[in-house]
Amino acid sequence: MTLTELKQADVLPQEAGLSPEKADPGTTFVCLEFKVKNTSDEEFDTSHLTQARWTGKGGQTTKVDQEIGGNCAKLGLVKENLLVEPHPRPGEFVRGTTVLMVPDTEPGVLEFADGMKHPMFKVETSGR
Repeated sequence: MTLTELKQADVLPQEAGLSPEKADPGTTFVCLEFKVKNTSDEEFDTSHLTQARWTGKGGQTTKVDQEIGGNCAKLGLVKENLLVEPHPRPGEFVRGTTVLMVPDTEPGVLEFADGMKHPMFKVETSGR
């Protein structure tokens, strides 16, 4: 897995004619673009990249899931969403974006885990 882009925004611009999506008060969108290449012998389930555990610098923690309506394409990320992209088979890869909404009161860390809840990697987020 390679994190190819990360952007935070309070508003996600949408296609012409659609209203922008706004983050809930006290939160911000975190847009993560990944390239996932399968180097294993089995199909890789990318759904693990659509949810994470956020832990703030002060210790607050919460589970965050993919924002279904979120689209980061207008911020320069790929339009493909990892929730709907096919799971890559051995030797294949996919590119896709995950949109999460996290508290913006302090910097924090997103921790992604596999299906067995074993941590895979962390990504830092910034507060206001």
